[in-house]
Amino acid sequence: RALVFEPDLLLLDEPLAALDRKLREEMQLEFRRIQRELGVTTINVTHDQREALVVSDEIIVMDGGEIQQMAEPSETYRNPSNAFVANFIGVTNFISGKASSIDGTLVRVDAGTALAGTAGEGRGGVAPGANVSCAIRAEQIRIGGSAAAHGALDTVLEGIVTDAIFEGERIVYELRVPALGDVLMRVFDHDPIGHSQFAEGETVHLGWNARDLIVFAA
Repeated sequence: RALVFEPDLLLLDEPLAALDRKLREEMQLEFRRIQRELGVTTINVTHDQREALVVSDEIIVMDGGEIQQMAEPSETYRNPSNAFVANFIGVTNFISGKASSIDGTLVRVDAGTALAGTAGEGRGGVAPGANVSCAIRAEQIRIGGSAAAHGALDTVLEGIVTDAIFEGERIVYELRVPALGDVLMRVFDHDPIGHSQFAEGETVHLGWNARDLIVFAA
C-alpha cells in the first residue's frame, strides 16, 4: 500500500517479524526483488540478522544509539569493526587472551595455548602485551575425528563434545576445549551426510585458519 504513492524514501519497521520462518525467508527474497525493481531507497529496521544480510545493500549496526559499523553486508560479516558487531551478526565464539607478538596484521595470542589470528585496519589497541578478545564464527571451524584431517589448518585443538544438535542441513556441536581453559565453543558442520555425527563425550579435533580468527582489543 505504501508503494502506491511512489515514495522517494520508504521507512519499514520489522515488516516481516510476524511471519513464520519459511514464509519470512521467502518474503526476504521477494522484498529484495521488489525493492530493486522499483529502485526506492528503503530504510528497514530489523533485529533479524539474516534478514539484514539478505535484503540490504548497506547495513548499519547500532548499539546504544551509536553507529558501530556501516558497510556492505559481506564486509560487515567478514570484517566486523569491533567485538559487538562480530557477536551481533552470526554465531561467534570468543576466546580471551593476551597478544604476544604482532607482524603486520598477524597477531600471535597466548590464550592458554598459542593461537594465531588477524587484526585488521581500524582495530586499535591490539599491541604486544595487551589483553585481547579473539572471535571466530561457528562455520569457520572444521571438526574431525583426528588431527590429521586438519593438516593444512593453522590451529588444531582437541575438543570434547557436550551436545550435538541435528538441524537437517547441518549439525550444531557444542564443545569444551581443555587447551583454552575449558571454554565452550559452538561449531557448525554443514556436511551431515558426509560426516558421522559425533556423540556427547567424544573427543574430536577442531581446526581453523589464522585469517578467520579476528583479534580485537579487550
